[in-house]
Amino acid sequence: MHTWGTASARGQGWWELHLEGGLKVLSVAQLPACNRSRDVSSVEVLMNYHQGLKTELEARMPELTACQELGRSLLLNKSAMADEIQAQLGKLGTRKEEVSDKWDRHWEWLQQMLEVHQFAQEAVAADAWLTAQEPLLQSRELGSSVDEVEQLIRRHEAFRKAAAAWEERFSSLRRLTTVSTHIPHPYRCPHTHHPSV
Repeated sequence: MHTWGTASARGQGWWELHLEGGLKVLSVAQLPACNRSRDVSSVEVLMNYHQGLKTELEARMPELTACQELGRSLLLNKSAMADEIQAQLGKLGTRKEEVSDKWDRHWEWLQQMLEVHQFAQEAVAADAWLTAQEPLLQSRELGSSVDEVEQLIRRHEAFRKAAAAWEERFSSLRRLTTVSTHIPHPYRCPHTHHPSV
């Protein structure tokens, strides 16, 4: 009986050590509450960082699982601290779920911000192209010779080909406009900059 008590005490000590480590792992996974996503490349940097957090969490999951299994084992062995162990197991499980949910929500927000910035980038390029085409479209020039008329026809044909090529980009912009430009950050980040589109 004495050896079981010693083994139980050692298990209890190991459990406490792992519980402390497990909670530290989950606190390491604190997701940035406020991100400055200014453009596509800054959002991509944030997405890479966020994926790195997920990799770190996944690498530490075996340690958390071992901690939970030890806690359950101590409960089955009727540990003197069963109430505290049960409470800590609940706390650890809840914290794991919270971090996972928080990661998922933040990832979804980053994906939406990427789409918003891609839209802004495409909209600026489309606007610049349309602006560059205005002089051709507003021209009243008809040409004073056959050569000038043929040159105007070639310019017009070149414009039609370019417009056809741009049609896919315009369609893409129409699809992207279904994404709200005022996407709230899941963690109430009041200073996040949204592009003006």
